Amino acid sequence: MRSYDFSVSVPSKWVFAGEHAVLRGGKALAIPHDEFNLEWRFARSNNSDLVISRNPFRDQLLALLKRGGLWIEEHLQIEVPPIFGEISVESTIPLGAGLGSSAALCVAAAEFLLWQSSQKDNQNTFVQNRHILPKLATALEDLFHGKSSGMDVNVIVEGRPILFSMEQKVEKRLEMIHLPRFKLFDTGFRATTKLCISRVEDWRKTHSFPEELDARMSQAACLAVDSLRQEVSADKRLELCAHALSEAQGCFEAWGLVTPELLEQKKALLTQGALSAKLTGAGLGGFWVTLWKDS
Repeated sequence: MRSYDFSVSVPSKWVFAGEHAVLRGGKALAIPHDEFNLEWRFARSNNSDLVISRNPFRDQLLALLKRGGLWIEEHLQIEVPPIFGEISVESTIPLGAGLGSSAALCVAAAEFLLWQSSQKDNQNTFVQNRHILPKLATALEDLFHGKSSGMDVNVIVEGRPILFSMEQKVEKRLEMIHLPRFKLFDTGFRATTKLCISRVEDWRKTHSFPEELDARMSQAACLAVDSLRQEVSADKRLELCAHALSEAQGCFEAWGLVTPELLEQKKALLTQGALSAKLTGAGLGGFWVTLWKDS
Protein backbone atom coordinates (compact mmCIF):
# COMPACT_ATOMS: atom_id res chain seq x y z
CA MET A 1 0.00 0.00 0.00
CA ARG A 2 1.39 3.41 -0.95
CA SER A 3 2.16 5.79 1.89
CA TYR A 4 1.17 9.47 1.76
CA ASP A 5 2.63 12.46 3.56
CA PHE A 6 -0.81 14.06 3.80
CA SER A 7 -4.35 12.77 3.35
CA VAL A 8 -7.81 13.99 4.26
CA SER A 9 -11.36 12.76 3.62
CA VAL A 10 -14.32 15.15 3.61
CA PRO A 11 -18.05 14.38 3.26
CA SER A 12 -20.74 15.75 1.00
CA LYS A 13 -23.70 17.66 2.44
CA TRP A 14 -27.39 18.29 1.89
CA VAL A 15 -29.62 21.16 2.94
CA PHE A 16 -32.78 20.45 4.93
CA ALA A 17 -34.17 23.95 4.34
CA GLY A 18 -33.00 27.49 3.69
CA GLU A 19 -31.62 27.58 0.15
CA HIS A 20 -31.74 30.96 -1.65
CA ALA A 21 -33.27 32.77 1.36
CA VAL A 22 -29.95 32.32 3.17
CA LEU A 23 -28.35 34.66 0.61
CA ARG A 24 -30.65 37.44 1.85
CA GLY A 25 -30.17 37.01 5.58
CA GLY A 26 -32.32 33.93 6.19
CA LYS A 27 -31.35 30.80 8.09
CA ALA A 28 -30.54 27.37 6.66
CA LEU A 29 -30.09 23.92 8.19
CA ALA A 30 -27.31 21.95 6.47
CA ILE A 31 -26.31 18.36 7.25
CA PRO A 32 -23.15 16.41 6.33
CA HIS A 33 -23.67 13.26 4.29
CA ASP A 34 -21.06 10.49 4.49
CA GLU A 35 -22.55 8.38 1.68
CA PHE A 36 -20.47 10.50 -0.73
CA ASN A 37 -17.00 11.84 0.01
CA LEU A 38 -13.82 13.33 -1.42
CA GLU A 39 -10.32 12.02 -0.70
CA TRP A 40 -7.25 14.25 -1.11
CA ARG A 41 -3.80 12.62 -0.88
CA PHE A 42 -0.30 14.01 -1.31
CA ALA A 43 3.06 12.21 -1.59
CA ARG A 44 6.28 14.19 -1.56
CA SER A 45 8.86 13.85 -4.31
CA ASN A 46 12.48 14.90 -4.64
CA ASN A 47 11.75 16.17 -8.13
CA SER A 48 10.96 19.87 -8.60
CA ASP A 49 7.57 18.97 -10.01
CA LEU A 50 3.89 18.95 -9.07
CA VAL A 51 1.90 16.08 -10.53
CA ILE A 52 -1.90 16.03 -10.28
CA SER A 53 -3.63 12.73 -10.95
CA ARG A 54 -7.12 11.24 -10.76
CA ASN A 55 -8.83 14.59 -10.76
CA PRO A 56 -11.45 16.07 -13.13
CA PHE A 57 -10.78 19.59 -11.77
CA ARG A 58 -7.07 19.84 -12.70
CA ASP A 59 -7.19 23.44 -13.93
CA GLN A 60 -9.44 24.53 -11.06
CA LEU A 61 -7.18 22.76 -8.58
CA LEU A 62 -4.12 24.64 -9.78
CA ALA A 63 -6.08 27.89 -9.45
CA LEU A 64 -7.16 26.90 -5.92
CA LEU A 65 -3.58 26.22 -4.85
CA LYS A 66 -2.41 29.57 -6.22
CA ARG A 67 -5.28 31.55 -4.68
CA GLY A 68 -4.98 29.72 -1.36
CA GLY A 69 -1.25 30.31 -1.14
CA LEU A 70 -1.70 34.04 -1.69
CA TRP A 71 -4.55 34.14 0.84
CA ILE A 72 -2.43 32.44 3.54
CA GLU A 73 0.48 34.77 2.92
CA GLU A 74 -1.81 37.81 3.18
CA HIS A 75 -3.86 36.76 6.22
CA LEU A 76 -1.37 34.65 8.20
CA GLN A 77 1.90 36.20 7.02
CA ILE A 78 3.16 32.68 6.33
CA GLU A 79 4.81 31.63 3.09
CA VAL A 80 3.51 28.41 1.55
CA PRO A 81 6.58 26.41 0.41
CA PRO A 82 6.67 25.15 -3.20
CA ILE A 83 4.72 21.91 -3.63
CA PHE A 84 6.86 19.10 -5.03
CA GLY A 85 5.15 15.75 -5.32
CA GLU A 86 1.91 14.13 -6.44
CA ILE A 87 -1.62 15.19 -5.52
CA SER A 88 -4.40 12.66 -6.00
CA VAL A 89 -8.05 13.62 -5.64
CA GLU A 90 -10.84 11.07 -5.81
CA SER A 91 -14.48 12.03 -5.28
CA THR A 92 -17.76 10.13 -5.29
CA ILE A 93 -19.76 13.36 -4.83
CA PRO A 94 -21.93 13.95 -7.93
CA LEU A 95 -21.12 17.23 -9.69
CA GLY A 96 -23.72 19.99 -9.82
CA ALA A 97 -26.17 18.01 -7.72
CA GLY A 98 -26.53 20.22 -4.65
CA LEU A 99 -24.33 17.95 -2.53
CA GLY A 100 -21.36 20.27 -2.09
CA SER A 101 -18.84 18.88 -4.57
CA SER A 102 -17.01 22.20 -4.96
CA ALA A 103 -17.12 22.94 -1.22
CA ALA A 104 -15.64 19.52 -0.43
CA LEU A 105 -12.79 20.16 -2.87
CA CYS A 106 -12.16 23.59 -1.35
CA VAL A 107 -12.15 22.29 2.23
CA ALA A 108 -9.67 19.55 1.30
CA ALA A 109 -7.50 22.06 -0.59
CA ALA A 110 -7.56 24.44 2.38
CA GLU A 111 -6.58 21.63 4.76
CA PHE A 112 -3.68 20.71 2.51
CA LEU A 113 -2.46 24.29 2.10
CA LEU A 114 -2.52 24.90 5.86
CA TRP A 115 -0.55 21.69 6.34
CA GLN A 116 1.91 22.64 3.59
CA SER A 117 2.37 26.10 5.11
CA SER A 118 3.45 24.47 8.39
CA GLN A 119 6.26 22.41 6.83
CA LYS A 120 8.97 25.10 7.27
CA ASP A 121 8.02 25.48 10.91
CA ASN A 122 6.37 22.54 12.66
CA GLN A 123 3.05 20.76 12.98
CA ASN A 124 2.01 23.04 15.85
CA THR A 125 1.54 25.83 13.32
CA PHE A 126 -0.88 23.61 11.40
CA VAL A 127 -2.93 22.95 14.54
CA GLN A 128 -2.87 26.59 15.62
CA ASN A 129 -4.04 27.83 12.23
CA ARG A 130 -6.87 25.33 11.66
CA HIS A 131 -9.37 27.84 13.09
CA ILE A 132 -8.93 29.78 9.85
CA LEU A 133 -10.00 26.77 7.74
CA PRO A 134 -13.64 27.85 7.06
CA LYS A 135 -12.57 31.35 5.96
CA LEU A 136 -9.85 30.01 3.68
CA ALA A 137 -12.10 27.36 2.15
CA THR A 138 -14.86 29.95 1.59
CA ALA A 139 -12.37 32.23 -0.18
CA LEU A 140 -11.41 29.30 -2.40
CA GLU A 141 -15.04 28.47 -3.20
CA ASP A 142 -15.49 32.03 -4.49
CA LEU A 143 -13.64 30.75 -7.58
CA PHE A 144 -16.62 28.47 -8.31
CA HIS A 145 -19.57 30.65 -7.29
CA GLY A 146 -18.36 34.24 -7.56
CA LYS A 147 -19.27 34.86 -3.91
CA SER A 148 -19.76 31.84 -1.69
CA SER A 149 -22.20 32.02 1.24
CA GLY A 150 -19.87 29.73 3.17
CA MET A 151 -22.70 27.42 4.21
CA ASP A 152 -21.49 24.30 2.40
CA VAL A 153 -17.92 24.86 3.52
CA ASN A 154 -18.89 25.33 7.18
CA VAL A 155 -21.08 22.23 7.44
CA ILE A 156 -18.35 20.11 5.84
CA VAL A 157 -15.72 21.52 8.21
CA GLU A 158 -18.00 21.01 11.23
CA GLY A 159 -18.96 17.46 10.25
CA ARG A 160 -22.34 17.79 12.00
CA PRO A 161 -25.67 19.57 11.33
CA ILE A 162 -25.50 23.36 11.59
CA LEU A 163 -27.95 26.25 11.53
CA PHE A 164 -26.28 28.80 9.26
CA SER A 165 -26.78 32.47 8.43
CA MET A 166 -24.67 34.88 6.39
CA GLU A 167 -24.41 37.28 9.34
CA GLN A 168 -23.37 34.89 12.09
CA LYS A 169 -22.13 31.95 9.96
CA VAL A 170 -22.59 28.96 12.29
CA GLU A 171 -25.48 30.03 14.53
CA LYS A 172 -26.03 26.66 16.14
CA ARG A 173 -24.27 23.30 16.14
CA LEU A 174 -26.49 20.25 16.51
CA GLU A 175 -25.17 17.06 18.01
CA MET A 176 -25.59 14.03 15.76
CA ILE A 177 -28.63 12.48 17.39
CA HIS A 178 -30.52 9.69 15.68
CA LEU A 179 -31.81 11.25 12.48
CA PRO A 180 -35.09 10.13 10.96
CA ARG A 181 -34.86 7.90 7.91
CA PHE A 182 -33.82 10.21 5.08
CA LYS A 183 -33.04 8.83 1.62
CA LEU A 184 -31.55 10.69 -1.33
CA PHE A 185 -32.64 10.07 -4.93
CA ASP A 186 -30.93 11.48 -8.02
CA THR A 187 -33.36 13.40 -10.23
CA GLY A 188 -31.11 12.89 -13.25
CA PHE A 189 -31.34 16.62 -13.99
CA ARG A 190 -28.69 19.28 -13.45
CA ALA A 191 -28.77 23.09 -13.49
CA THR A 192 -26.20 25.69 -12.54
CA THR A 193 -26.51 27.59 -9.29
CA LYS A 194 -26.16 30.81 -11.27
CA LEU A 195 -29.22 29.98 -13.41
CA CYS A 196 -31.35 29.13 -10.37
CA ILE A 197 -30.34 32.29 -8.50
CA SER A 198 -31.20 34.33 -11.60
CA ARG A 199 -34.62 32.69 -11.81
CA VAL A 200 -35.37 33.51 -8.19
CA GLU A 201 -34.26 37.12 -8.72
CA ASP A 202 -36.58 37.41 -11.75
CA TRP A 203 -39.45 36.00 -9.67
CA ARG A 204 -38.78 38.52 -6.90
CA LYS A 205 -38.97 41.42 -9.36
CA THR A 206 -42.43 40.44 -10.54
CA HIS A 207 -44.12 39.58 -7.22
CA SER A 208 -45.31 41.73 -4.35
CA PHE A 209 -43.75 41.11 -0.93
CA PRO A 210 -41.12 38.60 -2.13
CA GLU A 211 -39.57 38.68 1.34
CA GLU A 212 -42.54 36.66 2.62
CA LEU A 213 -41.29 33.61 0.75
CA ASP A 214 -37.79 34.12 2.15
CA ALA A 215 -39.32 34.24 5.63
CA ARG A 216 -41.25 31.03 4.95
CA MET A 217 -38.05 29.25 3.87
CA SER A 218 -36.13 30.54 6.90
CA GLN A 219 -38.95 29.44 9.22
CA ALA A 220 -38.82 25.98 7.65
CA ALA A 221 -35.13 25.79 8.60
CA CYS A 222 -35.90 26.76 12.20
CA LEU A 223 -38.72 24.20 12.32
CA ALA A 224 -36.29 21.58 11.03
CA VAL A 225 -33.90 22.43 13.89
CA ASP A 226 -36.76 22.04 16.39
CA SER A 227 -37.57 18.63 14.92
CA LEU A 228 -34.06 17.36 15.69
CA ARG A 229 -34.01 18.30 19.36
CA GLN A 230 -33.24 15.34 21.60
CA GLU A 231 -36.35 15.76 23.74
CA VAL A 232 -38.70 15.46 20.74
CA SER A 233 -40.43 12.08 20.50
CA ALA A 234 -39.93 9.92 17.40
CA ASP A 235 -43.50 10.44 16.16
CA LYS A 236 -43.38 14.20 16.71
CA ARG A 237 -39.98 14.33 15.01
CA LEU A 238 -41.39 12.69 11.88
CA GLU A 239 -44.33 15.09 11.87
CA LEU A 240 -42.15 18.19 12.23
CA CYS A 241 -39.58 16.97 9.70
CA ALA A 242 -42.24 16.21 7.11
CA HIS A 243 -43.81 19.62 7.58
CA ALA A 244 -40.46 21.44 7.38
CA LEU A 245 -39.49 19.60 4.17
CA SER A 246 -42.89 20.33 2.61
CA GLU A 247 -42.68 24.03 3.50
CA ALA A 248 -39.20 24.32 1.99
CA GLN A 249 -40.26 22.44 -1.14
CA GLY A 250 -43.22 24.78 -1.48
CA CYS A 251 -40.78 27.68 -1.73
CA PHE A 252 -38.86 25.93 -4.51
CA GLU A 253 -42.10 25.43 -6.41
CA ALA A 254 -43.25 29.03 -5.90
CA TRP A 255 -39.91 30.33 -7.20
CA GLY A 256 -40.30 28.28 -10.39
CA LEU A 257 -37.42 25.92 -9.61
CA VAL A 258 -39.40 22.71 -10.06
CA THR A 259 -40.18 21.50 -13.58
CA PRO A 260 -43.20 19.33 -14.50
CA GLU A 261 -40.85 16.34 -14.80
CA LEU A 262 -39.60 16.93 -11.25
CA LEU A 263 -43.16 17.26 -9.96
CA GLU A 264 -43.94 13.86 -11.47
CA GLN A 265 -40.91 12.40 -9.68
CA LYS A 266 -42.08 13.88 -6.38
CA LYS A 267 -45.54 12.44 -6.90
CA ALA A 268 -44.06 9.00 -7.57
CA LEU A 269 -41.90 9.15 -4.41
CA LEU A 270 -44.90 10.10 -2.28
CA THR A 271 -46.93 7.30 -3.86
CA GLN A 272 -44.17 4.86 -2.91
CA GLY A 273 -44.50 5.85 0.74
CA ALA A 274 -42.24 8.86 1.27
CA LEU A 275 -43.71 11.17 3.92
CA SER A 276 -42.27 14.24 2.24
CA ALA A 277 -39.83 15.15 -0.52
CA LYS A 278 -37.70 18.23 -1.21
CA LEU A 279 -34.98 19.16 -3.68
CA THR A 280 -31.59 19.93 -2.20
CA GLY A 281 -29.32 22.47 -3.83
CA ALA A 282 -30.25 25.41 -6.02
CA GLY A 283 -33.17 23.75 -7.82
CA LEU A 284 -34.18 22.53 -11.29
CA GLY A 285 -32.55 19.18 -10.56
CA GLY A 286 -30.00 17.64 -8.26
CA PHE A 287 -31.22 15.19 -5.63
CA TRP A 288 -34.48 14.60 -3.82
CA VAL A 289 -34.27 14.41 -0.03
CA THR A 290 -37.09 12.13 1.09
CA LEU A 291 -38.37 11.25 4.56
CA TRP A 292 -39.62 7.77 5.38
CA LYS A 293 -41.01 5.94 8.40
CA ASP A 294 -38.50 3.59 10.04
CA SER A 295 -38.88 0.17 8.53
